Amino acid sequence: MKKIVWFSILILILTGCAALKEKGDIDVHDQEIKEVREATYMNNEQEVDSKDQEQESETLKEEIEVGIHVGKRIPTLALETLEGTTFDEGTIKDKKVLINFWATWCGPCRQEMPDIVRIAQEHEDLIVLGINIGETQEEVASFAEEYQMDFPVLLDRTTELAEHFRILAIPTTYFLNSDGTISKIYPFMIDYEEMKQVYQTLH
Repeated sequence: MKKIVWFSILILILTGCAALKEKGDIDVHDQEIKEVREATYMNNEQEVDSKDQEQESETLKEEIEVGIHVGKRIPTLALETLEGTTFDEGTIKDKKVLINFWATWCGPCRQEMPDIVRIAQEHEDLIVLGINIGETQEEVASFAEEYQMDFPVLLDRTTELAEHFRILAIPTTYFLNSDGTISKIYPFMIDYEEMKQVYQTLH
């Protein structure tokens, strides 16, 4: 009789342990599912936030007024390149940019150009554009070869763009932030060190 009682107790203990183990396994499984769900939810939230931020950034860019003063977005650069193609403004989108207005007959332009070439070569994330005002393709090509201008050279043949920018003296240099806004304007010759200092402030 005692053996039967002890045997029954033993069966109950083993059954209880098995039930507890099964319950523990279920709890762990439920916890794992909960963690996966939470991680998925967080990832989705981050993706939504990222898309919202991108859309907000694009909206802000569109709201910035076009103009020729600091804080404004520059007017369209609808010009021909030295190679005879239309300049693609997409190449400067979301980039830091230096725009230099110049002419071959301008002494200070000649003095400044080696520094323009140098900063273009040393900073790959800076897009440099040289805009010649009112000269022939042959004159500009000769100058560009002489100074080894290995960045885009644009031709403002009619001087219309220069007039739109109200260029009163050359060289004149514009620095643009990556959102397309004007950061600095220099209506006179500047040297490499000053260019570098302004470049470091661009965002």
